[in-house]
Amino acid sequence: MKSNLSKIKYGLIEKEINIKFINDLYIIFLKLWINLNCLFFNKPKIKNIYLNLNKIKILLDPKNGFIDRFIYAKKNWDETNTEIIKKNLKKKQCFIDVGSNIGYFSLIASNIVGKNGKVISIEPIKKLYLQNQINKEINSFNNIKIYNLGCSNKNEEKNIYKREDYLASSSTNKNYLSNYSFFKYSFFKKIFEKKKIKFKSEKIKLIKLDNIINHKVSFIKIDVEGHEYYSLLGMKKILKKYSPKLIIEINQYALRKDSIKKIFSYLKKLNYEIYFNYNLKKEINFKDIEKIIKAEVVDIFCINKKQKMGNN
Repeated sequence: MKSNLSKIKYGLIEKEINIKFINDLYIIFLKLWINLNCLFFNKPKIKNIYLNLNKIKILLDPKNGFIDRFIYAKKNWDETNTEIIKKNLKKKQCFIDVGSNIGYFSLIASNIVGKNGKVISIEPIKKLYLQNQINKEINSFNNIKIYNLGCSNKNEEKNIYKREDYLASSSTNKNYLSNYSFFKYSFFKKIFEKKKIKFKSEKIKLIKLDNIINHKVSFIKIDVEGHEYYSLLGMKKILKKYSPKLIIEINQYALRKDSIKKIFSYLKKLNYEIYFNYNLKKEINFKDIEKIIKAEVVDIFCINKKQKMGNN
C-alpha cells in the first residue's frame, strides 16, 4: 500500500495509465488505418517492396493476419530492425532467420549477402513455410535455404498452437495464445476483439540449430514467441565459435517465468553486449530488465564484445 501511495504522490500511477491509454488509442487507429488500406485485400496477392532501390516481391495472404495486412498497407515491415540488418550484414556472409514467418527478413538478407552469401530460413508452421518457398521462387533467390522446423535446446516433436486470425503469434505456450491481446484495457478489448479467439494445434519438429549448421554465421534474427531461451541454448556452439550478431524479439507475454533473466545471463556469459533496438548507444544492464517486463514486447540487438557495430 505504501508503494502505491508513493506512486500516487509522484504521479507514477497516472503516468502508467496514460501510457496504457495512448497505447490502446494507437492500436485502434492502426487497426482502422490498416482495414481501410486493405478493403480490397481479400485473397493472396504479390506486392512489390522497394528498399534502397532493391525491388523485392512478396506474396501476402490476408488470412495470416496482422503482418501480411500491415505490409500490404504500408509497403514495409519493422523498419528499425530492417535498418540494423542492412548496416550490420555484408556480402558473402550468412544470415539465419529463426521464426521467419513469410520470409520478409530472409528476402532482405538475401539481397544484401548476394549470390555468394547464404540465408537459412527456419519456419515451423507448414502454411508459412510454403509461403516462404513461393517468396524465394518469385524473387529467384537461390541463396536461401528454407527448413520446415523450429529451434529449441533439443530435438523433439511438439504441438504449436496457431491463432487463425494472427499466425505470427503462434506459440508452444497455449496459455499465452489464449490470453494475448494488443489492448491493455479490457474495455477496449471487449469492443474491438469481440470474437472468441480460435486456435488450432499443429505437430512440429524442433531441432538444435547446432545440429544443422557447420559453417560461419554472421547474423541471427530470432522471433519465436516465448521460445527464445531454448532456441539460444540450442545454438550455443554457433554463438561461442562465430559470435554472430543477434536481433531477438522478447515477448514477455509468451515467456516462461524468469526466462528474461536467463536470456540476459546466458548472453552475458557468452560475452555479448545487449541493446534495445531503438537505442544502440546505451547498453542494457540488469536493472533495465524491469523495463522489458513492463514493455511486454521489445526487440534487443546483441553484439559480441570482440566485434564493433557495422564491422565483421
